[in-house]
Amino acid sequence: MLNKFWHTKGPSVQEGEEKEEEYQDVFEGVEMNGENKPEVKHEVRETNSSIESEKVDGDFGNTTNYYSDKPEIGVVETIISPSGKVSDEQWTVLLKKAGFDNPDNITDIPADLKYVASQIVNMSLEEAAEVLKLGAEYHADDPNLSSDEYNDFVKLSELNPATLHPFEEDALELKAVAGLLHFHSPYKAVRACVSPQDDYESPVETFRSYFLALVWAVIGSGFNEFFAHRLMVITISSSMVQLLLFPMGSLWAKIMPYWSFPIWKGKRIHLNIPQPWSQKEQMFSTVLFSIAVSSFYMDSVILTLKMFYKEKVSFGYQFFTSIAVQFLGFGFAGSLRRFVIYPSHAIWPSQLQTMALNKALFSKKTEKGGRGLTSQTFFYICVAFTFFYEWLPTYLFQILSTFNWMTWIKPDNFNLAMVTGSMGGVGINPIASFDWNVINYYSALVTPLFHMLIKWQVV
Repeated sequence: MLNKFWHTKGPSVQEGEEKEEEYQDVFEGVEMNGENKPEVKHEVRETNSSIESEKVDGDFGNTTNYYSDKPEIGVVETIISPSGKVSDEQWTVLLKKAGFDNPDNITDIPADLKYVASQIVNMSLEEAAEVLKLGAEYHADDPNLSSDEYNDFVKLSELNPATLHPFEEDALELKAVAGLLHFHSPYKAVRACVSPQDDYESPVETFRSYFLALVWAVIGSGFNEFFAHRLMVITISSSMVQLLLFPMGSLWAKIMPYWSFPIWKGKRIHLNIPQPWSQKEQMFSTVLFSIAVSSFYMDSVILTLKMFYKEKVSFGYQFFTSIAVQFLGFGFAGSLRRFVIYPSHAIWPSQLQTMALNKALFSKKTEKGGRGLTSQTFFYICVAFTFFYEWLPTYLFQILSTFNWMTWIKPDNFNLAMVTGSMGGVGINPIASFDWNVINYYSALVTPLFHMLIKWQVV
């Protein structure tokens, strides 16, 4: 398959280039010092790659093929060299295109945007235009982008880079949008939850992450399966376990001894490591629990055979049939990765809320000067408020759950009840409920509108 990707040349290809250490501030810091900064040189060549997704290691980090599932020709090779610092105007445009409410305030810039800025500072206008041309074609039928965002792609991709001054507004917008598209994500929801950088030193598969995940998987799967067949269904959700994993993992990292024991030649299992409970460990344990906690698909079949058909179902039949069905699902999941995982427009909004919670739990950054609340503190306040408030609509004043106040105007009016009532009616009511469980019944804050419309159209 012919692929398009950004490729940072290695030291062996960059003849005459100086050592990597002299240019580290290109990638890590936005401001660069020194005189006689060399110019940025670019080469474009064609290549034929047979792999679906290509990842190239360069001197200044790893870049991933953004359009790996799009058959295109052309590899843009960039010889990175310091060309100056990001101007205040470029920061303002970048913050504006990233969706910040106050783009003129450049005193406290997120690390994600600093990373994007460190990349676009060495991107030429020709490269930015090429990225946006591919982006406009790739996202032509993307329902996740608003019409304004897509029209912005099209408008900027039609600009002629040769006629633009590097510091005029169109040129700044061209590089800012291309940088967000190529080095981060074109979707605001994804940019808010996921970082474009990766901490390779952060632990992931540790003994403590496996242990906590497996313990909760055993408890959660058994608990959920037991109550799934009862009249009052009670479940242990992934969000609940995600909240519990954070204090448990943090406590484990603080109090457990740093013991280890050998398992085979040169390999040891460490009970604890001298590092705090990491964001990757938290997400890894949450994913393991989420996979194991769901009910298997054969439980209803087995119970139906026993209860209604009086069939004697052996343990071997139950076990191997259940395993076969589960593996069939895993097989489909693996086969469909090309269509539902790898494309950048294949967004799963329900997973973004898991990543947003994970990010909030580890966010301890305040505004400059220590003012304001951290995301972690704000989340804890919301949890405490919700815990105490939900006693009102759930037990003390249940009328708040289905607040059909419009039917009180004329209780004997059948048509009014059918249109505005939520108990058997359509429920067209501007103030339908004060119970968050009712308001969020269909995950309205997570599920996109077009998905809800398609769902109701099918029904």
